Amino acid sequence: MLGIWGLCLLTYVILPYQLLERQLTVQGMVILAVFIAAFLVGTLMVPRRKEVSSIEKSSHIDASKAEVYLTVASGFATIFFVLDIWDKNLFDLSVAYELRSQTADALLKGEASASSVWFQIAFLFYPAGYVFTVVHALYARRVQVWKLVIFGLLPVILATIGMGGRNPIFYGVIVAFLALGERKKMVGVGRYTSRSGSHKWIVRLIWLMVLIGLFQYFASVFMIRAAAAGGSTEMFMVAEERWGVGFHGPTADVIFALFGDDISYLIFIFVWYLVQGIVMSNYLFSAYDGPLQFGVYGVDMMSALVRRLDPEGVAEGFDSLLNLGTYGFFPSAWGSLYVDFGFAAIIICTLWGMFTALCYRRIVVQKKTDWMLIGPFASIGIIFSLINTPLGFSNGFVTHGWLLVAFLSLKRGKCLTQEPQA
Repeated sequence: MLGIWGLCLLTYVILPYQLLERQLTVQGMVILAVFIAAFLVGTLMVPRRKEVSSIEKSSHIDASKAEVYLTVASGFATIFFVLDIWDKNLFDLSVAYELRSQTADALLKGEASASSVWFQIAFLFYPAGYVFTVVHALYARRVQVWKLVIFGLLPVILATIGMGGRNPIFYGVIVAFLALGERKKMVGVGRYTSRSGSHKWIVRLIWLMVLIGLFQYFASVFMIRAAAAGGSTEMFMVAEERWGVGFHGPTADVIFALFGDDISYLIFIFVWYLVQGIVMSNYLFSAYDGPLQFGVYGVDMMSALVRRLDPEGVAEGFDSLLNLGTYGFFPSAWGSLYVDFGFAAIIICTLWGMFTALCYRRIVVQKKTDWMLIGPFASIGIIFSLINTPLGFSNGFVTHGWLLVAFLSLKRGKCLTQEPQA
């Protein structure tokens, strides 16, 4: 956690972001430090028992039942998303962006959701694709790419298209990368085998193509939004007028001279995507005076539920964020927790730290192969604390629900094989 936030702060300082309307406050930075410290204290509260780290203590995992459950759920998500987007022309990114803006406006006004029943059902099922990716990557005898594409990636791609954003596919790629990295640690244990050297370059090529495609998609989304404002140059003006964020100074001049307006805009927006949590959480810590939202702000499912029960209350809370200038931005995990629970969130931060430390002990020290399923999600929760909490980022509450289903469905047995070769 310290490494992620230290790198974030360093990046923010190095690049020429300038706050034009408000400056970071000491109060805000102190509260940010308190929340991070609470997480770190939680990691130290997990008892450290002296145990022998041996791969022979691992369990052989039969994940067939979990794969069946997740395959069915991912299949349902794909079908329902196709039914939802069939007549909406959402493959046009400008249309998807317009619908996403309409959804944000509806939240502010306390209006009922305009989402179809197909979308609402798919919203509950598509996170199973994330968990399927990890289950298959970790526990399959040999990874089958077609399964990862159809049951892991496809529902996530359709969710990205249906919501007009980029978070689901971003989350999916990162979780797949972490899971395949964990698989390497299990090679040679029981049924797990590695790819031959002739196949490794193919895997690397596939990953390169995925990353290029992902970058191209993100760039297209951002450029379409810039076009709506009149172009990249005008988008910098929008950022100054509406966001209160400028991109000026000697470093900015060098970036513009080397890359031009369009690429400089992409650098500005890509990095701002990750560092804005420092700014927005500081604003929230310093000036938020709206009601505690008890998960409505930070958890998609809670927002969807309360929106149907008390739409005026949701609109009131979000209106406070709009007046503060933080609505629509990423507040980081800490800002999100503060708006939802106030300083009581310090307890939640401590429990979160305890859970991540427990995961570390189960996976790294005790070599529990069933807990390796949780590892990528615990890691990604820390990485994306820059944006939101693990339960709040990219429908995380539902994702962790499917993760629990999969974890309880694993069949465990003793593994007596030799330790893998380095």
